[in-house]
Amino acid sequence: MSVFVNPPRSRTLLFAAVLSVAAAATGVAPSADGDIWWHLAAGREMVARGGLLFTDPFSVSAAGRSWPDVHWLFQLSVYAVHQVWGLAGLVWVKCALLGAGACLLYFALEERRGSWARGVLATTLVAGLFAARSLLLVRPVIGTLVLLAAFFLVLERFRRDGRARYLLALPVLQLTWANFQGLSALGPFMVGAYALGAYADWARARRLLITLGCCLGALCLTPFG
Repeated sequence: MSVFVNPPRSRTLLFAAVLSVAAAATGVAPSADGDIWWHLAAGREMVARGGLLFTDPFSVSAAGRSWPDVHWLFQLSVYAVHQVWGLAGLVWVKCALLGAGACLLYFALEERRGSWARGVLATTLVAGLFAARSLLLVRPVIGTLVLLAAFFLVLERFRRDGRARYLLALPVLQLTWANFQGLSALGPFMVGAYALGAYADWARARRLLITLGCCLGALCLTPFG
């Protein structure tokens, strides 16, 4: 019989909350990134036109040229937040996303009494975010960090339990990711890596390969193909 026992759920939730707050705190800083104004302008332009941007409306030298705006969903999102809460609201939303991503990673790890896995994660994650705090700008990559954590959580739960219902969320997340940020190809890459890792269990590998196909399909479901 295993000597490892799951810790009390109340303590797990408390640690997750503390980690989320600590991770979110690393992003508290004035918005000093000039790129955010370009994203806000693109969001404003889409709202004014009532449609997406397929040509460059800003650059003098490239005006009218075909433009695959892969960040269109991010731009509409930040424009909506800015309209309501201004730049401060963008910073607080960024902090909330950092906290959410840290919480997802925390619950992705299986915790057992006597294991240091979650403690090591919490320490190194907060330390890493603090060291890189100058790079934690209001940019689409923040969404990618959260979606990477969500993929990891789903795939780890499937690896432990083998329940196919966990995988149903991944194509939906992939669809959002594909329209939010250009690094969305990392999603299928993660699913493929877990499929390779499950080669000895064909039933699990097959489910992961089906999910991989769905994620690749979702990756292409953007206004720009």
